[in-house]
Amino acid sequence: MSNYFIQILNMSITATYVAIIVMLARLFLKKSPKIFSYLLWLIVLFRLVCPFSIESSLSLIPDNSEVISYNNTLSQSEGSVNDVETNYSDFSPSFLSPDSNREDNNSGIVIKVLSVIWAFGVITFLIYGVLSFVKIKLKLSTATLIKDNIFETDRIETAFVFGFVKPRIYIPVNLSECERDYIIRHEKIHIKRYDHITKIIAYLALAIHWFNPVIWISYFLMVRDMEMSCDESVIKHMEMNIRRNYSNSLLSLSLKQSGLISPIHFGDSNVKLRIKNILNYQKPSFWIVAVAALIIILLSLFFVTNPRENDQELVGKKVVNEMPDRDIMAYIEDCDVNSGKLSFKEIEWIDETDVERIDELGLDLKWDFPNGYYIYDEHTDKHSLKLSDDVEIYVIDWSDLSHISTDINGFIEYAEQYDLFLDNKRGAIFNLTIENGNIVEIKHKYRP
Repeated sequence: MSNYFIQILNMSITATYVAIIVMLARLFLKKSPKIFSYLLWLIVLFRLVCPFSIESSLSLIPDNSEVISYNNTLSQSEGSVNDVETNYSDFSPSFLSPDSNREDNNSGIVIKVLSVIWAFGVITFLIYGVLSFVKIKLKLSTATLIKDNIFETDRIETAFVFGFVKPRIYIPVNLSECERDYIIRHEKIHIKRYDHITKIIAYLALAIHWFNPVIWISYFLMVRDMEMSCDESVIKHMEMNIRRNYSNSLLSLSLKQSGLISPIHFGDSNVKLRIKNILNYQKPSFWIVAVAALIIILLSLFFVTNPRENDQELVGKKVVNEMPDRDIMAYIEDCDVNSGKLSFKEIEWIDETDVERIDELGLDLKWDFPNGYYIYDEHTDKHSLKLSDDVEIYVIDWSDLSHISTDINGFIEYAEQYDLFLDNKRGAIFNLTIENGNIVEIKHKYRP
């Protein structure tokens, strides 16, 4: 579960960056129709729920937006892996040295605890959403059909859309004909734009990212923009006196609404801003609409896409995306299932019989070869290569030290279980076979 939590953390960090940009962009869209501000939030929503995206050189997403990795959280205690060679003779499943203890890995423990807290929060939100849905459904069981998909009941205090495939409009009783007309128009626009679906997706995104205060702010601003844009669609052809009546209806219904978050209701607690927006609304000029549309298009290109891998630069390291066909040994830093790429650092395995290389590096047979070999990893390049579609992966069966075949998902689970990916530290060694710029075989090497 920890790896899922860390992936959510990285998605939340990226979405926070995009949300702040959207908040700033909204300042330049004050005079434009609110539909444009509403559309901007869909970019943030995409970043919250979609773990992958297309790559583009136009992307302004930071290269280092994924600042938390599962491997970093499991980095070992100071000096334990760097200074002491790991001994596997006891067939221990851990890749830590004898001086290190997995239970002492405070960062790993913290991440696991936070993962449990996060999961509890998500479950709480989902339970609340389901209970709200069931409660509303029971209230609507006695509603009376007025016409088409419009129902009326005395068990609700405000109008809303309910349903997914065939949404219905439910309105409270005792509305005047004028109020009923305005409210029904408003709800029909929600259905036409699939706002009832969008808000449920947004609620699920909030449930997943409940720990992020910026996402809470984004959620409320998105709902406000949704409501204001819907209000504008209703009143853009109305006279001023009708707008006042519409505002009075809005105020009357809002006083009865609950302040709790609901994935069903469309109301906005800040009715003053909505009424002010309604009374001050004027049809925008062509140029205002054109500029607003251009902003939407550009921000979509900049923040829906991810930066190209070839454009990536890491501080103090060079990322190499091309290598000649050969077999190498390496430490693996990360394996990204979504992009299908493996990040690794090439190493050199030096046997005590390689006298020429030992002399070249100035090594000491007595002190540098306690297990009969030496790992030289002074290469400065970090490599990132694509995995072939039919990549063959072999891991160690610790019962008899034989190799067994697995797929990419099984490899990730195996690596996480045994802490194989150690960023910038000595860890497990892998034989990698490279053909046509792709990795075609990964084989875990037993290190005595």
